[in-house]
Amino acid sequence: MKRIKKILSGILVFCLTLGIVGIMFPAEAEAAWKPDAGVIKVWHLDGDFKDGKYRINIKIQFDRTDLFTDSTPCNVSIENARLVNSSGKTVLTWKNRDLFSNSGVTTKHFNVDFSKLKSDTYTFKYSICASINYFSERNDYSLKVNHEGNTITYKSSKYVYDTNGNKKLQAKFIIKEMNGYVPKIQVYNSNGKVIRTYTKNGAVKTDNCTYTVTWNLRDSEGDLVSPGTYTVKITCNGKSCSKKFKINPEE
Repeated sequence: MKRIKKILSGILVFCLTLGIVGIMFPAEAEAAWKPDAGVIKVWHLDGDFKDGKYRINIKIQFDRTDLFTDSTPCNVSIENARLVNSSGKTVLTWKNRDLFSNSGVTTKHFNVDFSKLKSDTYTFKYSICASINYFSERNDYSLKVNHEGNTITYKSSKYVYDTNGNKKLQAKFIIKEMNGYVPKIQVYNSNGKVIRTYTKNGAVKTDNCTYTVTWNLRDSEGDLVSPGTYTVKITCNGKSCSKKFKINPEE
């Protein structure tokens, strides 16, 4: 009987140990792919902007198998990378890229000029291929990318004052996917007449830009406007956004 109890206790301890190990070292579900060449792990990183273009960022780690020597021909590459719209049409492709011949880790960037694409939900698709000797395997991946298209939206406004105490209206707009374009800025009175047009404006610098419009509350003749409702309109690349303001220059 004592022997049976010892055996049962041992089994119980063994099971608990397995449970603890499972908690301490959880399996990386869907993170690792194991072709004959080794182990490949893939992470989809957050996207960002560079040089006016959105970047899809992917991190890849390759741990080469120890079943082959370092002299054994081995290659890991990204192939058939493409951007597909919601209708299944490929709108952009990239060349195949070699990644590793031995173990290593790298981050790859895929630039997308969304200013040339319509608003849609796109899918970035690609394959990671691993080959060793005469054997090759591939695994397919995909990543959704939502694109809102060329838009201008109002963000916020406030009054500011210069060193002489002159009152100015500072309005901020969000301009998306129009990097490099120069906006046109106009001010209208309550009758819909243009009283001020700004022609020397700076270009949009990023694809997700906060653009600031500063109006000194004067018309094109340089006269201070009377109290009333005025509209600030910003136009860029065929898109526009208008915002009404109640203005009293004397307050």
